[in-house]
Amino acid sequence: MKKSAFSFVFLIIWGVFFVAEAQRMPMRKNNRNFQPKTPEERAKILTNNLTKRLSLNGEQKEQIYQINLNTAREIDRLRKEAKAQRERGEKPEKGFYAKQVRELNQQRDQNISALLNNQQKVEYEKLKQERKEKMRKRMEKRRQMRKKLNKQDSGFLENDEDFEEMVLDEVEDEI
Repeated sequence: MKKSAFSFVFLIIWGVFFVAEAQRMPMRKNNRNFQPKTPEERAKILTNNLTKRLSLNGEQKEQIYQINLNTAREIDRLRKEAKAQRERGEKPEKGFYAKQVRELNQQRDQNISALLNNQQKVEYEKLKQERKEKMRKRMEKRRQMRKKLNKQDSGFLENDEDFEEMVLDEVEDEI
């Protein structure tokens, strides 16, 4: 009787823990249910954000959507090409993908800037600086996470909770 009562209590505690953990882990990029956005969806989101931030008129919005769509499609093509290379066992040139994406984004920025008036250009430059700062912070977090991961692999990390929290924060930032 005591064994069955103990087993029952253990199962309840385990179930509560499992449910609590499941609620703590919302849908994330590394989740099996994650579906990447299509180039059209990414272009629409970017264009809508710019429309709100820069007060674009209808013509500007349509032209910027086309610029964003072309850039998103090209980046998608590069991503698929890099993935195919990795699957074939080929090693792409280091930094090639990042360089190509950077060039595409620079071209996109130039094309968008050409469509904006002076006031919108100033606001667009502010927006780009904010994004740059956010990316810098994200990269710094990744560096810190790698350092902790290396320490953990080496057996030097004593507290896994700090590492777990940092990983969860990083994933949440990317969403």
